[in-house]
Amino acid sequence: QLTVASKISGDSAKLALHLVGYEQDVCRAMEFVFGNTLICPDARTTKEVTFDQKVCMKSFTQDGDIHNPSGTLSGGSKPSTLGILIKVQELKRVEGLLKDHQSKLEVIKKEWQDA
Repeated sequence: QLTVASKISGDSAKLALHLVGYEQDVCRAMEFVFGNTLICPDARTTKEVTFDQKVCMKSFTQDGDIHNPSGTLSGGSKPSTLGILIKVQELKRVEGLLKDHQSKLEVIKKEWQDA
């Protein structure tokens, strides 16, 4: 399902479970809550992955709309968990950039000291 959703969305649909951090002792509960839910950047992507017969998973847009494989669409107010998921995703992206830049800085410092 995830491979198909990734292909359909151009790798923009993310499993909600991968966007949250949690302690190992609550792993089963987190898998139950977030393990079958996708986060997508927009309504078009959400519809495409939710209603694809090979995916058929509940999906949230980043604006808070919910598409359900049963055919229901909800919206109007942004669920608080969605905002947190988006922030966690952005934090992970920025932390990765920071790590890359820190590594480059260390290389430059070493080159400077060796010169």
